[in-house]
Order: sequence, then C-alpha cells, then structure tokens
Amino acid sequence: MHITPTDAARGAIGRQAEGLDAEGARAKREKLVQLIDRQRTPGTSEHADLRRRDPLIDGFEQDDYFSDSVADRVAQHFETMDAKVSEWDRVIALLEETGGAYAAAQDAVQTAWAADYEERRTATVGWHRQQLAERRAAERDRLHGMSVHLGADAAAAARRLAQRMGAIPEQLAAEVLRAVLAGAVVRADGTLALPAVPIVPRQQLVSPASEEEPVESPAPSSAPTSVPALEAKDILAAAERFPWALAAPGTRHWPDGEFLDVALSTVRTEEREGYIERLEAFVEQRRARLEELLRAYGPGSRPASHGRYALVGRPETLVILERMETHPFGLRAQWEKEREAVLLDDLEFAWGPRIRLSR
Repeated sequence: MHITPTDAARGAIGRQAEGLDAEGARAKREKLVQLIDRQRTPGTSEHADLRRRDPLIDGFEQDDYFSDSVADRVAQHFETMDAKVSEWDRVIALLEETGGAYAAAQDAVQTAWAADYEERRTATVGWHRQQLAERRAAERDRLHGMSVHLGADAAAAARRLAQRMGAIPEQLAAEVLRAVLAGAVVRADGTLALPAVPIVPRQQLVSPASEEEPVESPAPSSAPTSVPALEAKDILAAAERFPWALAAPGTRHWPDGEFLDVALSTVRTEEREGYIERLEAFVEQRRARLEELLRAYGPGSRPASHGRYALVGRPETLVILERMETHPFGLRAQWEKEREAVLLDDLEFAWGPRIRLSR
C-alpha cells in the first residue's frame, strides 16, 4: 500500500483537530508552519536534526533499492508537511463555516477518505497474509517427511530449555530443524555439526552485533511483591529520549503508542521493576543497528513507500524490538491475538535474521 502525503496529512490532522474550534486549529497550524520554517532554515537544530535522521554513509555500497538520496527523502518529508498545512487550512475553513468544534465523524471529506484508506489497507493486508500463508505452506512442504529423534536425556533438556524461554518444545524443535537445513555439516563420524541456533534462553539473548551487551532480566524474587504496572506515558517518554532511533513525528501514520499495549503485555511481573532503565540500555547498546533500521526501512525509504515496515521509526517499536529479543515467543503469541501479523513479520525481517519466528 502506497501512503501518499494526503494520507499522512489527513490521518494526522483528523486526530489532532478533534474537539478544536477554529481558533485552536489556527494555533496548531501556526506551530506547524513555524516548525517547517525552522526545518528549512540552515543553521537551526531542526534543520540539522532532520537530515541526521537519514544519514548516508560515505563509501557505503548500497543496491539500487535502497539508494534514495538524503535530498529526495527530505523533499518527501516537506511534501507531507505541506500537505498537513493544506489540511489544516481545509479544517479551519470548515470550522469557520459551521462553527463549533471539529468532529472527524461529521467531516464528509474526512469520512470519505477514511473509508477509502481502510479499503486500500484491508486489500494490502490481505495480499500480505496470502503471501505469508504461501511461504509457510512452502516451508511445511519442504519439511514434510523429516523427523528428528531425541534420546530421553536430550528430550528432557529440550523441554526445560523451551520452558525457560516461554516456548513449547515444538517451537524449539522447529528452530533447530531450520538451523539444520540452513547449514548443518556432516562430520566424518556421521554426526552433524550444527550452525548457531538463533534461539537461546531469554536471560542470555544477545544481538549478533559484536559489541552489544545483553540486557539482563531481573532475578525472580523469592517472595511475591507488588510491582506497579508499567505506565505507557513513561515508556513513551523514555523512547522519545532517543530521537536518532525515531522517525520525524509528521511521518508516523498512527498515534504514538498505538501498538504499545500488546508489547507491554508480554513484560512479566518480575521484569517490571527497572524495566525502563533496561530498555534504555538496550537502545543505547544497539544504536548503530537502530540507525541503520531507520535509514533502510523507515518513513521515506523505498520499502516504506509501498506501505510496508510501518512499525519502523515509532517510539513503541523500541519496546517491541526489546521484547523480540527478550521474549520472542510471548510477543509473537500475544501479537497474533491482537494485531495483524504482517506488521510484526515486516519488523522481524528488517531487524535481521536473528529471530524469525514467522519464517
């Protein structure tokens, strides 16, 4: 699905204008215009920050698919911002004509666009689901007829490992089998030398980046204690402290925090205490990967222009990635209950081949 500047503008302004009168809408428009002016003015922090969000590395060889220039992407950003100004102008004119407060449900232009957008989105999601089903069917066919027999000791060890990971033994076995197919080597004595299996106990999960340190989960307490639930506003505030990992607010297609509940629901009680500090450490240790993720798949990139990789660059995605490395099976199971799997599938692909539970 191709997200146009009008799509981005109408979706964002429709939410921001809700409940505002004409004066309030004009104030919002003026703030947006001032921000655009600062972003266009060389020497301002906004001008520099916008261009740092999408750095091109000198001498880095990119294929044609990812070869968009900084200038092109900045131009796309301003095209969207200008569309937002035009949308504010339309909303203000409507309010001046009708009086009262803005209600998206009473805006004929907004409701017609929303219906069209939902129809396009549904068609795109359906297509992606079909592609995913076909990939999974092909993999099932490839694995059909293969079996792995474990001795009693090995089977018991596998069950214990799966339990520590929050998985079921079948999930662990599937990942081991994928590793076998990906690069097992038959030794002279007939045994198999397996490549590294991309599933390890959650206490030891480490990104393959050589310099990254694991973010350890707290040891479970010997006695039950009352731990306050994590507050979404506190998590989002922590995420916003890492602007280099986030897309510009004007390019995010949903309200911030839209996908946060499902990720936070997989943070277990014993993990809540000190979670924000561990999340911040996770982000700092993976800065290079996060910057590359935003550059290659974030808003304005070629892949994102086709409506894919919609989670990249969002503040709550930092939590989703942390959960993806710390509690992958729990995240996958909860996500598929509440959200479209294709969103998580795309993020898993963009983040890299470490944890591909959808494959």
